[in-house]
Amino acid sequence: MFLDKKIRKGKAALFLLFQTVGGVAGTALTHLMFWSETCTLFSVSDNVRRYAYFGEVIGTFILVLAILMLVKTKSKHIPMMVGFLVGRQLMATSSTMFANPQVTIARMLTSSASGIRPVDGLVFIVMQVIGALLAYAVYRLVFSKLHITVE
Repeated sequence: MFLDKKIRKGKAALFLLFQTVGGVAGTALTHLMFWSETCTLFSVSDNVRRYAYFGEVIGTFILVLAILMLVKTKSKHIPMMVGFLVGRQLMATSSTMFANPQVTIARMLTSSASGIRPVDGLVFIVMQVIGALLAYAVYRLVFSKLHITVE
């Protein structure tokens, strides 16, 4: 949305900040719910997730392009469609569909099965940025000039 000039730099920075804080808080709350298993609010993951990097580019590309298209068409079903898409891609991508740096950061802070080593997480974040920028480029190239009327 920032690249498309729909939100300003300051608002984009706040979105990034609050999403990351929310993800970290969600990790802490989850660990509290399962305190008898974790006995900690945070732990640095040692789960190896290498070799799934390209899947992260593809998953992020599909997710971001779908969101851009849904916003362009003023769909009233964005939350439901994104939920279905993410749910399906959890099973269909080799990376288990992190597709969001905030989620990746949160997953670096858990030793649960969903965790990711920080070194792999940083590469995942780079792959997510690449996937998002590719999706935005395709959107601008193919869809941004279309005038879509919604009834």
